[in-house]
Amino acid sequence: MARIIQLYPKKLKPDQEAQDSLSRGFLPEDLERLRKRIMSDILRSFKSIVRGMLLGRYKEWMTAEQVQTTLNLSVKDLRKLSDSGQLPFEELCGDYYYDAKDVARAQKRQKRSKAR
Repeated sequence: MARIIQLYPKKLKPDQEAQDSLSRGFLPEDLERLRKRIMSDILRSFKSIVRGMLLGRYKEWMTAEQVQTTLNLSVKDLRKLSDSGQLPFEELCGDYYYDAKDVARAQKRQKRSKAR
């Protein structure tokens, strides 16, 4: 069963505070080490993401709503483009995301077909 750590415990006497920490199984030093490790992991992940963005490794994503607005499409028309493979997408938690470069290419094709 998961333990709940109280973030803002009531003020205790020093002896009682130490005894309470021991009974919960966490010492203040343990919590501080955990906090430092989590912050280190977050910083490392953040640096990796920024480095990837600077090197162009990460894609710029657009939501389905943004694509509909950009290409002036209905939900049904966007679905047809996606299902036919003309506009690839990624699904995450039930939402659809499109690579901005693919959307820009579709927009160029759309402009060329209207010009004809």
